[in-house]
Amino acid sequence: MKKARGLFVVLMIACLLAGCGEMNQTTKASSSPVMDRIVSRGELRVGVSGDMPPMNLLTQEDKVIGMDVDVATMIAEAMGVKLNLQRIDFGGLLPALESGSIDMIVSNMTMTPDRNLKAAFVGPYFTSGKAFLTKRSSIAQLLFFDHFYTMD
Repeated sequence: MKKARGLFVVLMIACLLAGCGEMNQTTKASSSPVMDRIVSRGELRVGVSGDMPPMNLLTQEDKVIGMDVDVATMIAEAMGVKLNLQRIDFGGLLPALESGSIDMIVSNMTMTPDRNLKAAFVGPYFTSGKAFLTKRSSIAQLLFFDHFYTMD
């Protein structure tokens, strides 16, 4: 588990070094403008939606918690900077990244072709293995799903 967590942190930092948050912006000449900006500021600005339990959710005190927050915390600690967690409605996360108001998104976002045109995805950091399960294949056919696991 520690090895996987370390690999994940290295991959996320590699994404920042590559400038994943700067894909559509013109910046000063640098080998890693996003990393330069984060280090000079001393903080990593991370966008989360706060409404996708258990990955990220709000407490009664409106504090965002969950696995996404834990991952963002590990990345900031590995970089030696402060974490600035920003709660942004899901639809506003990519625009915030594109505008440079956040450095990265850690909010349970699925990779799609359209999103890949707007931002660089490091890759999945969590695979749940969730699936539909039914006792009869006829029930699965009624639900119009092509791939169900059935137990007859």
